[in-house]
Amino acid sequence: MRFRTALPSALVLLCCASLASAQVHTSPASKAHPTKAATMAPAGALPTAISGLSSSGRHCLPPAAIGTHYLGWVDQRTRITVTFSADFDPVASATFMRFGERADDGLSEGFDAADDDSGGGLNPLIDVEAPYGGYLVLFVSPYANAGPGGCYFFKTEIRTP
Repeated sequence: MRFRTALPSALVLLCCASLASAQVHTSPASKAHPTKAATMAPAGALPTAISGLSSSGRHCLPPAAIGTHYLGWVDQRTRITVTFSADFDPVASATFMRFGERADDGLSEGFDAADDDSGGGLNPLIDVEAPYGGYLVLFVSPYANAGPGGCYFFKTEIRTP
């Protein structure tokens, strides 16, 4: 699949409307118990993440580069689905991270869900439940970090528990 270099204005409006309709999620516990919210998410992290659908703009990578997208704080048992449309063979990874006393070892902890071609054709698909509350970062790279780069879009759906 090839993308044109200029996006039609209808597509730009659709992307902007999609981003504008996405809702920001705050835990119900944070409204009822402000002190409990502090234990669920780090200070300054509320609102936490997008709840619903969100679409990205066009991202382009040269060979051997990595696209990094911070998606926010997610609560445990949050379902994250990321779909892609690319004009090259990308591999994607959703990484959950927690630090300090929230981590099992008191320092840091990470969980990674990676995919190459499950999204159809050469597109990755991330569909995972957060194993714990933490920061969510999406990484995208050409397959094996050796292939030619290209451009991609991704759509994120985050469904809170």
